[in-house]
Amino acid sequence: MGFCRYRYVPGCCRKAEPESDTSESLFPPFKLNNASTETRTKGFNEPDSQSESNVDPTTAAQLWMQHIEPLKALGVRLGGPSVTGSPTGKPWLDAFFAACKTCTIDFLPLHWYVTFV
Repeated sequence: MGFCRYRYVPGCCRKAEPESDTSESLFPPFKLNNASTETRTKGFNEPDSQSESNVDPTTAAQLWMQHIEPLKALGVRLGGPSVTGSPTGKPWLDAFFAACKTCTIDFLPLHWYVTFV
C-alpha cells in the first residue's frame, strides 16, 4: 500500500450525457465484471453540483436501486453519494434518503473544503 494508510475507493456513478454514455461507462467497473476485486465503491460524486454528477435525489435513488444496490450481493460495501460541503449538500442527502428508504449504505463519504466552513 506504500506510504498512504488509506485505500482508494472508486466511485461508480454519474449522470448520463444524452446520446453519448452507455450504462457501462456510467457504472464501471462492476457493470462489466462481476468478478471484480473491488470490495467497496461509492455512489454519485457531488450530485448536488452542476459541475459534477448533477443528478436529482429521486433519479439518483432509482439508479442506486438499479445499478448499485445489486453489488451488495457480490460482497461490495456501498458508500453513499458524496455531496458537496456547500449548503445544497445536506438537503440533497435528506431528499435522497427519503426517496431511497431501502438503499443499503455501509458508509458515507464526505467532502470537506475550507471554503464551505
